Amino acid sequence: MSEDKTKSLDLAIGQIDRQFGKGAVIRLGEPKGKVRLKVFLRDL
Repeated sequence: MSEDKTKSLDLAIGQIDRQFGKGAVIRLGEPKGKVRLKVFLRDL
């Protein structure tokens, strides 16, 4: 991915995090995502 697209994506994710809370967007491939998903599913 180009540097410009990466910057734009980071800015968009930052805005979503501020509006909806940190962790609202989870990038694929991040190890933290599995843990959060398991906690979310457990709490359903």
